[in-house]
Amino acid sequence: MDNSLPTGITLRQLEVFAAVVAAGSIGAARRRIQLSQPTISHHISKLEEAIGAQLIVRTRTPEISLTPAGEYWYRCSSQLLSSFSEMVQHYSGYSPNRLVIRFGATPSLRGRFLEQVARIAVSEPEISRLESVWAISSAELVELFSMHQLNCAVLSEDSLKYASESLSVTPLFTDRVVWAVPREVPADLVIETVLMRRKPMRRHEALSRYVDVAHGTPQSLSSQEWYRANLPFALPYFTTPTHLSAIDIVAGGIATCHCPLSLLPSLPRSILDRVNLFELDQFSQNIVLVMPKHLLTIPTFQRFRARIVEFATEKYSKEMEPQAAFEVVRAVG
Repeated sequence: MDNSLPTGITLRQLEVFAAVVAAGSIGAARRRIQLSQPTISHHISKLEEAIGAQLIVRTRTPEISLTPAGEYWYRCSSQLLSSFSEMVQHYSGYSPNRLVIRFGATPSLRGRFLEQVARIAVSEPEISRLESVWAISSAELVELFSMHQLNCAVLSEDSLKYASESLSVTPLFTDRVVWAVPREVPADLVIETVLMRRKPMRRHEALSRYVDVAHGTPQSLSSQEWYRANLPFALPYFTTPTHLSAIDIVAGGIATCHCPLSLLPSLPRSILDRVNLFELDQFSQNIVLVMPKHLLTIPTFQRFRARIVEFATEKYSKEMEPQAAFEVVRAVG
């Protein structure tokens, strides 16, 4: 029996392999790690050659599945990359003025929230740079954590079901969802339409169209279910990746959409003045701050986390209240 160990395995090969598995496909990983598809395939082929086993089942579908060897080496890769990241971060912890914050957030927390995070970073002398990483969804942020491209993020707690136990999770606030309707549509007509569940006699075409945000995600599916139950005649005419672009369409007077309260404090008055917001009881999600546990042994990261938590719980959550920056007309649905 050949008892020789695999040779020729590189850290880059393991990183690429872990990125593909975490992303679910080579195409999705390509966008994350900025490598071409042939380059990614080459790294994986070289890794399989070094190990002497097939790691990924080749099919005609974009989504990947792993062989038993692939499952084993994915666990090994994740553990090794996590340990390597921990070593690098601990080293930087002993090097003054070299700490880097790689902060991730979804578009809903742009502007007001990101501004405060930047102010906190600048006030900490040992932080040399803040890198803001943008992702469409909380699920993408979790993927970026698994690829060690983030060390701090604000995201939905629901997206952490299969996340690593090496992450520290701190609750920030509950993010409720409201229904945004063009202000030109009378509020009493909106209520009547939802109660009657049929297209109004008066001509307000915006009620017959809605924006499907982040199509295919659990939030999108819940939104579609709400429209089917309350406005069965409305069609998902528009599809956008973010709530930010959805609310722009609604402000134009041509559709409605669902959006989180966390987005609204960052919106300009020119947008808020053109929409009415109706509170919904069905939708909410818990927003949390996520950081690797090992970083919290470094005092600077401890202070950084504490100040973000303080801002989110004592200031930002209050700015999300209706009286602060906007008005919720009344509950519907």
